[in-house]
Amino acid sequence: MCDGFKDCPSGDDEQHCQLKRVECPENCECLAFAISCTKDHSPFVQYPFAAVTIISSPLVTNYLAKLIVAVVLVINSCHLSESYERQFSPSLLHLDLRHNMFLSIPGHYFHENVNLKGLILSHNNICELFSNSFQSLSSLNFMSLSHNPLSTYPEGLFVQSPCLEYLSMKNIRFFYIDRKAFQNVQPKVIISRDYQICCIKPSDSVCFGQFDWFKSCCNLLEKQRIFVAHIVVFDMHICVNLASLVVHLAGSDKSQKAYTATVASLNTNNFILSSYGTLWMSDLIFRESILV
Repeated sequence: MCDGFKDCPSGDDEQHCQLKRVECPENCECLAFAISCTKDHSPFVQYPFAAVTIISSPLVTNYLAKLIVAVVLVINSCHLSESYERQFSPSLLHLDLRHNMFLSIPGHYFHENVNLKGLILSHNNICELFSNSFQSLSSLNFMSLSHNPLSTYPEGLFVQSPCLEYLSMKNIRFFYIDRKAFQNVQPKVIISRDYQICCIKPSDSVCFGQFDWFKSCCNLLEKQRIFVAHIVVFDMHICVNLASLVVHLAGSDKSQKAYTATVASLNTNNFILSSYGTLWMSDLIFRESILV
């Protein structure tokens, strides 16, 4: 860092290398332009720190607006939530909001952070996202939503983030995912334990997901010959049971009542089991949209 050579891909290690004499506040750790504090200390806001880390400080909202030169901001375990209506500094390139109290991300919440490249929202209580929650993040490269109780993945969530390359959604089980979730975005790497995410990922993306042996992204009946065979067997099953039922009910005499009732009961039961025939009907109707 600050050795005259750009070791990082974006040359971040050579930014803000002009050293200045600053005093490090009590209970804080400082580098040339970076500071990390674990208590309610705000004196550092008067210094031009480029990287600021604040941990376990419930009064952080009192001085966030003053961090106008910070490009890296880490706010962990500070009880921050979406009720904080002031905007983060437009100069931010990396924002880490782990272990806070976000329940949702309102639309346009980050509308001034067009330069933001990394956003970490893991380990919150986010249960709702909107299609415009990240609409202004046109430079976003890395995103983490891991360890949040999300249930739905709205359409076009990152449609305005064409630069997104890394998306982390560990420990999230979605109940609903729109098939157009990755429309106009091509992340290189997706980390998720939900196999449905891997099912709808862009073809060029690498997805690290865990598949159960009985789950598949394929159609219910993938091969055409299996599909046709299933229909033939289903129709034969219906016809044979129907014929047997008619013969025994129409041609039986009183002495064979018990036998006729038994056969009729078995035929009726087979009709009920034939409801599995809806499997091929579902495949026929939902072939282009179903996820198993």
